[in-house]
Amino acid sequence: MSLLAYQAMSCILNREGLVIPQKADIFAVLIDSSHLQSMSFASDSNTLGYSISTHINAFKTHTFLELDIHTLPHEELTDVCHIFHLNLQSAILAQDSSSMSAHKLEVEFSQSRQLPIRVRKTGQATAIVFWFNLTLAPGVHLCTLDTETHWKQAAFVLDARQVTEGDEMILEARLSKSFLHFQLL
Repeated sequence: MSLLAYQAMSCILNREGLVIPQKADIFAVLIDSSHLQSMSFASDSNTLGYSISTHINAFKTHTFLELDIHTLPHEELTDVCHIFHLNLQSAILAQDSSSMSAHKLEVEFSQSRQLPIRVRKTGQATAIVFWFNLTLAPGVHLCTLDTETHWKQAAFVLDARQVTEGDEMILEARLSKSFLHFQLL
């Protein structure tokens, strides 16, 4: 949700009102998926022999939405890691004319962190799959990884990189203006 939407909600939401979802936790895992990699990059073999893949790939998309990790051919290369925690309810309730400026609210929803991760299986690091655990209200939770719902996951496709079991690396995650960006350092 955009900063403008939260500012508008803070002006009209009753102090006892509930923001839904109240909280969001973002989780991710590094995967090896040649299938996902082939969906995101053009190769000259499927462009009738014209050498245009370098030009087309400059405009590739990094994020795939509505992905089902349970049916995607892949190997998990790392353990699941907790990326971000967002407390949407307290951010709205804390904002009033004296306690929280619009700049401070924007900072709350723009985050960056570097997480150490350990590779537990050798392979090609091709994507970061991520999903959300949402707290809709006290005691009411929704996980977009759950197979019992219609919710799906998303993937951020990386430039493929060989990783070896036991490697330690840094996963940089940035959340800005409702967009998640990942990078392996």
